[in-house]
Amino acid sequence: MRTPVKKPGAAPPEDTPWQDWAEKTDQRILEPFQKLSEQIEELKGAIASQDKAKNDRRTILFCCWIIFAGTAYIQVAHPLMVRPAAGAVGIVGRVFQAAERLAGNAPAPPTAADKVVKLAESWVGRSFKPGVNAQCAVFVRHVFSQLGYNLPVARNPLDRAFPTGEAMANGFFGRDVGEIITSAEKLEPGDLVLFYNTYGTYPPDTVTHVGIYIGEGMMVDRPTSDRPVQRRPISTFKFAAGIRPQLGGQ
Repeated sequence: MRTPVKKPGAAPPEDTPWQDWAEKTDQRILEPFQKLSEQIEELKGAIASQDKAKNDRRTILFCCWIIFAGTAYIQVAHPLMVRPAAGAVGIVGRVFQAAERLAGNAPAPPTAADKVVKLAESWVGRSFKPGVNAQCAVFVRHVFSQLGYNLPVARNPLDRAFPTGEAMANGFFGRDVGEIITSAEKLEPGDLVLFYNTYGTYPPDTVTHVGIYIGEGMMVDRPTSDRPVQRRPISTFKFAAGIRPQLGGQ
């Protein structure tokens, strides 16, 4: 190794071995941060491509930048904090892995309405209480009760028809059961859909049938006659109203 030449009046040069060691240490610390910067750019691109949950993802990016800045501060304090810096880089790497998972299209947890629709659709083609007529309301209550939701019976049905009860479709037609949806266009999956005068000799505008709306103009219902549960358009009958039950966890 070449011996440094001293100049008259100049300060003594720093220890060359210490400089070499510090430079190598710098390089060792710099490499993870270069990779970290690339990960940040990739994360920014992933977040920018998402339309849903933008605010949440911006928050994730902001937190990642804070962690990056803190880790960079440790790097500036080299070379005495090489070990802490290495540990911090590992932590940041794990944070970025979690952030990348969140930035993806991870499915949202199912709502109560999602669960109702899924369970109702699982009944399509299967018989519910075969041999017994007029079981539409009983079927609907069964689906909701299987998920832990016991729907009340309307105390004063809006069709003003009697009798009413758990086994009657108009037993759902009340504000004490849920929100009244007056337009079929405003129905949402998981809503109940009620129909006028689907059978019998009831007075006009009596609710006699109920099904579970599953979206796109379709419902799942147990036919009044003895047939398996089916999926069919809500336009099959005269629309009376929709009911959006008051369910916890939606």
